[in-house]
Amino acid sequence: MARTLVDVEAELVTVNAAIQQLMQGKRVTQLEVGSGNFRRRYNYQEISMDSLKALRDELIAERDSLSITPVAPTFRTNATIPMVVGKDIF
Repeated sequence: MARTLVDVEAELVTVNAAIQQLMQGKRVTQLEVGSGNFRRRYNYQEISMDSLKALRDELIAERDSLSITPVAPTFRTNATIPMVVGKDIF
């Protein structure tokens, strides 16, 4: 099952809350991000401001890649496209 934009946004909110708690001087002893196969659990030794910022940057990059919508090509009206054909004689 692929991750959706909503899942990534929810994880980003969780990580930002943990960063805010660390900035307020509170200790975060365990952080669980994701669900199902994408669940990641961080324990006391692994949680630092640098690791949370790296995880946040990773989630932001994933959110940006999921939120990009493909742009359909548009053509000018009354435009012509030249055809290139070979000179083979049949």
